[in-house]
Amino acid sequence: MLTSEERGYLRDNVETKGEGVARLLWTLALTCSALLDPAHAQQSQSFNFGAWLVECVQPPEGRQQCQLTQRVIDGARRMQILNFSVVHLSDSGEYAMSITVPHNVLLEPGAGIRFDEDDIIEYSYTRCMPAGCLIETRLEAEVVAKLKSADAAQMVVVDLAQKPVAIPLSLQEFGPAVDKLKAETRKGEPMWSPLTRVWGMVFSSGGESKDSESEQQPSEDGR
Repeated sequence: MLTSEERGYLRDNVETKGEGVARLLWTLALTCSALLDPAHAQQSQSFNFGAWLVECVQPPEGRQQCQLTQRVIDGARRMQILNFSVVHLSDSGEYAMSITVPHNVLLEPGAGIRFDEDDIIEYSYTRCMPAGCLIETRLEAEVVAKLKSADAAQMVVVDLAQKPVAIPLSLQEFGPAVDKLKAETRKGEPMWSPLTRVWGMVFSSGGESKDSESEQQPSEDGR
């Protein structure tokens, strides 16, 4: 959920500085979490699937909007170290994801979802905001299939000391959770959907991922 300070940052650094339509679309997609603020909703509901949470709101305009999220908290530091969110693009039938990690990462290597030592899918950061550094991209069908079939994965980032750090990502019940996300998103389909149209326009031309190699586990040495 975006704070008023973060919304102001978006307004000042994107909308008023004219960085282009695509940039603004990224921003609108990011505000999916802001729609979960009870102050903006007449009705809201949530569905728990293990570590995953499907959250839906019906704002005053009457359009139900949903996202699937897992938040990973570092118990020792009592801070969020990963926010992994998925939305369903009803117009295309595809999925898109937004991943947020803390600022203390190296941007150039990017980050990756690792299923095992030889199976890591790499992504590039799109930008950093007050909430952290983000990856925003289409979630390819084959990656959705892997997320559904595995019990766990790791989000591998590279810290400022150039060491890989693996953040655990539970995938138990991801399958039922993403199916519920799709079903709930489709419930509000009758009219033009601002959020899903925004995601669809952004991802209709790209959102590439690539296979590579990297390290492991939520420890500094990545093992």
